[in-house]
Amino acid sequence: MPLSLPPSLIAKKNAVAGDGAWLTLFEIFAPTETLYLVPNNEDITWNGNVYEAFALEVGELKQQSDGSFISFQVGVANQTQAVQPYLEETHGLVGCKCRLIVVNSSLLNEVVADLICVYDIIGAEADEDWVRFTLGRPSLFKRRFPPFRAQPRSCPLRFGKARCGYSGSEFTSCGGTLDDCRERGNSVRFGGRPGLQAKGARYI
Repeated sequence: MPLSLPPSLIAKKNAVAGDGAWLTLFEIFAPTETLYLVPNNEDITWNGNVYEAFALEVGELKQQSDGSFISFQVGVANQTQAVQPYLEETHGLVGCKCRLIVVNSSLLNEVVADLICVYDIIGAEADEDWVRFTLGRPSLFKRRFPPFRAQPRSCPLRFGKARCGYSGSEFTSCGGTLDDCRERGNSVRFGGRPGLQAKGARYI
């Protein structure tokens, strides 16, 4: 479903000039907490979060000819060493998510942003002046494929959850077999594929 922007944000986006500045908010999802940063001369509050004014710079988008993923760098000032502990505790925050949100400073009461992009942190380096994160799209090689494995005699659904659908009180567990589903009167929701052969594999 496409995102619907509020009329005030559409008017501001299409205006030739205006009294507000377009800001890029940075949310870095560390394992223990989220860092909220904004390249601005003062802190701002948007959607209930306070974004700390910080020196940041965004590099150019790099598209390689060797088949590697498109990436770019985000620099975070490191003179105060505020971000350094996160790098040391989490292997440079590699594998964490970073979300970039574009908002207008005169419309911070709007909870809908003009643009939201989510990237993976795929690399990091630091010196006494800057921490530079390399951001890229999620790697397809990290995704499970195929997403589901078909098994003839075993049900992968969690007992009693929404996809399982069992709502009775007589049983509190299930062995994941078709016989168990029949005993619980729930064979229609059996998650296995009895039509497959017990041996071998089938790819669809």
